[in-house]
Amino acid sequence: MTPTYPMEPPLSPKRLVESKRRPAQKQEKQIRAAIPRLQKVVRDLQRQHDELDVDLAVLSLARDAPPEVQLTERHAQLKIQLKEAQDDLAAHVICLSWALRLPVEVVEKILILCLPEDQYITPKRRTAPLLLCQICSMWRNVAVVTPALWHRLALELSRPRGGWKELLETWFGRSGNALLHFSLVPPSSLFSEVDMAYFDEHIVKCLSRYSERWKRLRLQAPPHSLRALVKNRMPNLKILELRVDENGPLEVFIPSAPRLVQLNLSENTDPIGIHVPWQQLTALRVKRPLRWDKSLLLLAKCRQLRECQITLSDDAAGGVVPPLCMPHLCHVVLSGSFGKDATDKFFDAAEFPQLETLQLVQAGPGTLCLNSSFANFARRSPGLVKLTVKIGDIAVKGLHDTVDSIPSLKEVVLIDGYNSRVPIRREGKA
Repeated sequence: MTPTYPMEPPLSPKRLVESKRRPAQKQEKQIRAAIPRLQKVVRDLQRQHDELDVDLAVLSLARDAPPEVQLTERHAQLKIQLKEAQDDLAAHVICLSWALRLPVEVVEKILILCLPEDQYITPKRRTAPLLLCQICSMWRNVAVVTPALWHRLALELSRPRGGWKELLETWFGRSGNALLHFSLVPPSSLFSEVDMAYFDEHIVKCLSRYSERWKRLRLQAPPHSLRALVKNRMPNLKILELRVDENGPLEVFIPSAPRLVQLNLSENTDPIGIHVPWQQLTALRVKRPLRWDKSLLLLAKCRQLRECQITLSDDAAGGVVPPLCMPHLCHVVLSGSFGKDATDKFFDAAEFPQLETLQLVQAGPGTLCLNSSFANFARRSPGLVKLTVKIGDIAVKGLHDTVDSIPSLKEVVLIDGYNSRVPIRREGKA
């Protein structure tokens, strides 16, 4: 004889919501039928609570003595009963909502769309993903097991001692095996204190545990802290941003980053002291002004570049540099004082045959002059179709004549000091 087992009693609506389970068809009808009765209970309790509220207020004004103990106890009891009835009604309504009928995968995608668009996320209770954990138990249960919500993090160096380890372990622990975007920046307030001794001794070790999962890394810290963080193995690192507050030499060795393809350096960071696998980079952004010959020598180490942004100084000195051909470079942003000897020497020596878009940013006062050196450089780039000239509040000399002498150009845009975009017409072309 087949043994029989007692049927498991159905879960209460509250338990169904907590476990993110849908009610069975029969129970769903019962829940739907119970809602009008629960609504009436909530209305009656709310009315009694409000009436007693008024009575207590009148009594407290009519006499100096406090209201009777029985009334205050009854008021407190009604408040508890009202809260319980409201929670019970809410659980019944949520059980019938479409949210519980959505597949977990769909809920995950909805939560991911709530994230800020920034590459790095500062942990705040009023923004996702921490905000998503406070909406309801269902959202929290989904959020804490969705790695895509936790793979981006930005922290300030001024965090208190006790707030580092727990946050890192909780945040990155929820990220599963996802590759990480991590940013370390100085305090946003000038009055914040930074305990760098504690950071270097304890937090660097804690961060180093995740170095093999770093995909994008932005570090703005003292040089000794930078060196300690990037000396780890970083087999998945693709984008590295380095910023230093001190305007001095910085020696940084990155021994193992086989997938590194983009390097961004701040105004105070001299690329000469940065030792990375230059030959594998496809994108480079250097904000520190470099002499024309040093710029060419730097580019010569990065033959695989497809896009770059560099700033040329006004220093026209320098030794003899052989012509430089960058066979893959397609998109370039150049800042400098155009029309002067330094930029002319750069244009005379550079050849970018695959160049498609070029942006010139005038740095400093004076007239921006596009002369024959620039025109010859542009004509050596037969694929150049778009030229953007950002001039600020200065005048431009020779722009129209130069544009007309470059047959490949299809679009030329002038950006003035008010950030207005003025399209330039070429002769015979709109």
